[in-house]
Amino acid sequence: MIKGIGKRVVVLTDPNSKIYEQAIFILRQDRPDIPCDRSMLDEAERIINTHIFASAMRPRRRRQPWLPVLIISITVSLLVGVSVLIFALL
Repeated sequence: MIKGIGKRVVVLTDPNSKIYEQAIFILRQDRPDIPCDRSMLDEAERIINTHIFASAMRPRRRRQPWLPVLIISITVSLLVGVSVLIFALL
């Protein structure tokens, strides 16, 4: 079912961008007096910069290199054990 809700939308399209096709901003319903001027652009830039900064500061999950460490540890242990056994037999 589709309701008859009207929203004011600003769609920014940049054909020269290699990353983004469009940026879509939905204007608040409770502020019908928002002027379409430089303040709207400043607010859009602020939101974008806040989002980019927040996503860049998000800690990335690092993989634990436990498998290579385990293989190296077992190999070194076997080599030391074999060399001690050979040295004891001589």
